[in-house]
Amino acid sequence: MKKCFICNHDKITKGFTNKMFDGKGNILIIKEIPSLVCENCGEVYFKTDIMKKLEQLLDQNVCELEIINYQKKVALQKMQHKANI
Repeated sequence: MKKCFICNHDKITKGFTNKMFDGKGNILIIKEIPSLVCENCGEVYFKTDIMKKLEQLLDQNVCELEIINYQKKVALQKMQHKANI
């Protein structure tokens, strides 16, 4: 990503963000998501691999309200995957 789509600023930095998703009547709050953030307007962007993982987490959400830590959840899933191999 070269420039912000919102303000056209050219300073985009790596960081972490928290995001609330509302779908299927459920609310999911995901903390510490790796992201790209515009230094000027604060617009948040996610890389494709992160978006795919977020979609998987949203599909797994069955609680009315759930708060998860992205970093911990991904690490746990990787450990479980290795244990099943």
